[in-house]
Amino acid sequence: GDAPAVAQLAWLFGVGGAAERSDVAALLSEDLLEALIALGVLVSWSDFVFAVVQIFPAEGGLFFTDLPLWRTFCDSVYQLGEDSLALAVGSKSGVAALKGPSVRILDLCTGSGV
Repeated sequence: GDAPAVAQLAWLFGVGGAAERSDVAALLSEDLLEALIALGVLVSWSDFVFAVVQIFPAEGGLFFTDLPLWRTFCDSVYQLGEDSLALAVGSKSGVAALKGPSVRILDLCTGSGV
């Protein structure tokens, strides 16, 4: 389509709308598209793909949660709420104090896993 790239990505990952596979490949690259399909982030159907997750930018990161539609059909990861955002802000300052080239944090039992 003719929609700007950010609008197409918002439609795909924000709303859960279907997008033409060729358009998504042009935006992300064919390799990334195939990787996202293999990981189950995107589903390919005919000439279209659609996402099964929403992506929220927050506190310098990207957080993946289930789309609202999926929340009704399966165990789900809920959207970011006030508690998740407060945890993201708090952990940001905590991570800055840690030394090392790579920092990974696993947050359990807080909904979206911020």
